[in-house]
Amino acid sequence: MTPPIPGGTDPHQILALWCHPRSLSTAFGRMMSERGDVTVFHERFLYLYYVVQNPDLVIARQLDRIEPYMRDSFEEITAGIVEEASKRPVFFKDMAVHVWNPKGYHADEAFLGRFTNAFLIRDPQVAVLSHLKQNPEMVFEEVGYDAQFALFEKVSEMAGAVPAVIDAADLEGDPAGIVRAYCDAVGIEFIESALSWEPSVPSLLTDGDPWHVDLFTTTGFERSVERFDPVLRSHPRYGEFVERSMPFYQAMYEHRIGPSSGR
Repeated sequence: MTPPIPGGTDPHQILALWCHPRSLSTAFGRMMSERGDVTVFHERFLYLYYVVQNPDLVIARQLDRIEPYMRDSFEEITAGIVEEASKRPVFFKDMAVHVWNPKGYHADEAFLGRFTNAFLIRDPQVAVLSHLKQNPEMVFEEVGYDAQFALFEKVSEMAGAVPAVIDAADLEGDPAGIVRAYCDAVGIEFIESALSWEPSVPSLLTDGDPWHVDLFTTTGFERSVERFDPVLRSHPRYGEFVERSMPFYQAMYEHRIGPSSGR
């Protein structure tokens, strides 16, 4: 477990899950919401990355409905997360690239040291395809594995140990075992009832959100039923982005956690 920053005043634990897009991270956040014992934040750094730092990217132009909590200052966003931790434990999931990119290498030791850090990964052959389905004009930086691996290395060095790494396929295959192992790794109670939920639009998302519509009809972690147009595999960016992402994925995959029986 990564401890709070030395000398910090955060009275409650802050759990950070660093991801790349299309890694089942929103489903994981949904599960954490079902626990009822933590405040859950969904991609608080999204607006900063797209609208402030990269307004020319497609997703920036799609963000026409910005929630009131969205802020454009890294310091303000971080302060809001820490402030919430003065009330109760916090879990947030975000894309590593939102805080580690050429226009903002914000994730220094002082920042990461406040959190109990973990990582969620997914095979690029699936994640990149899913990403292209939503954003055919994406650029490699948005794919996010290189930024995620940079944070993984930094956290490992800070802690002197490898942080928890969850692979999406393992999570789908054995939700109870993998979530229990995650809970053991970050030092929180495993709550089995949080593994299932009623089909609905989570309060953290908005109805009509095209990125997470599949989640609205699920009742828990399920084997992916997402369908892809075969033509996506011939997209000129697909092979390149998979090839460039795979070494980062494989390096983290070697450290993935296995299921825990709780015995």
